[in-house]
Amino acid sequence: MKKWKQLLGAIILFILCIVVVLVWQPEEKVVEEKEAVIHPVVSVFQAPISKHKGQLNVFTQVQPRWSISVKAEVGAKVVAISPSALEGERVQKGQNLLTLANEAYSARLSEAKSALAAAQFRLKKKENKNSLAVKNWRAVHPKEKAPEMAVHLPELQMGREEVIAAKAKVKEAQYNFDATTITAPFTGFITSRNVGLGQNVTTGDTLFTLVGNEVLDLRASLDATQWRLLEKNWGTSRATIIDEFGHKAGTALLKRGGGYVEKETQSYRIFLEVASDESRGVLPGQFVKLVLPTAPVENSIRVPETALTQDGNIWILDQENKLRRRKAQILIREDGYIMLDAPVNNNQQKSARVLLHPLSTFISGQVVEPKYVNEQEASK
Repeated sequence: MKKWKQLLGAIILFILCIVVVLVWQPEEKVVEEKEAVIHPVVSVFQAPISKHKGQLNVFTQVQPRWSISVKAEVGAKVVAISPSALEGERVQKGQNLLTLANEAYSARLSEAKSALAAAQFRLKKKENKNSLAVKNWRAVHPKEKAPEMAVHLPELQMGREEVIAAKAKVKEAQYNFDATTITAPFTGFITSRNVGLGQNVTTGDTLFTLVGNEVLDLRASLDATQWRLLEKNWGTSRATIIDEFGHKAGTALLKRGGGYVEKETQSYRIFLEVASDESRGVLPGQFVKLVLPTAPVENSIRVPETALTQDGNIWILDQENKLRRRKAQILIREDGYIMLDAPVNNNQQKSARVLLHPLSTFISGQVVEPKYVNEQEASK
């Protein structure tokens, strides 16, 4: 019994020793390793905030200054058509295009001239009669004014009016006679011909359609922002004309514009004239792009178009590399770049850090790691 008590005491003592060892064993320091935070890397373009000058691109169509339908002013049979009066032919001002039968109009002209000669003869007789009556009256009544009937003044006035009417008849007959010969009113191209040899035409029938090519005009519409950006001395500026292949086709002189705002579009209309000295490649009816110079814009930036989100915003970085979203106030689009009002209000800040390829998952205030891209790399 004594042995069992000793054995039990030994076991209890052993357990107590183990507990003491476990309790008094020094604790190992647990070093919490902070996991390193990895921020997304973004491409950033350092856009200087300064004065920028750009270009306005406007699409329009070249319009001829003169474009008419040549119509018959008298009715007659077509007796001759010029060999050059064909579609696509270039004709000179005053060139004969077509001839109508003129016998009837020649006879009317002769009749009118004969009637004029008779009226002039009768007027001459009345003038002599008046002159003789005035002399006789003065011989008898030297101090009295002769009555109109006594010196045949009403007859003289009627004779003069008859001559005036006869001259008008001659002028009308001459005009109709000349109208039997159809000539080009200006230099240009025949775009359509609606008459044939031997055809009987009536007054008002369309014979040809003629489009001038010596003086060409351009008209373009600018919104309020574009009008504000236009060079102030635009009246002395030249716009560059770019053809459908992207090549320079010539220049145009800004003549007038801005005098009114279009009611429906609220846009400003400008009018230009193609410079004939260096615009031989510009054709009537051609669709072209106009490149207009702008005035310098203060406090603006110029960034690649890739910085623009689908909803019209840009993302910039603040001083703590946090993302900030700003509404893009686009002023000009030009050759893959856009010019904007500076997206920051701090006048001391000389540049804006703009993200080149914003993602839809970006959150305002998110910290990112910038990777700076120069203009040459951004253009690729």
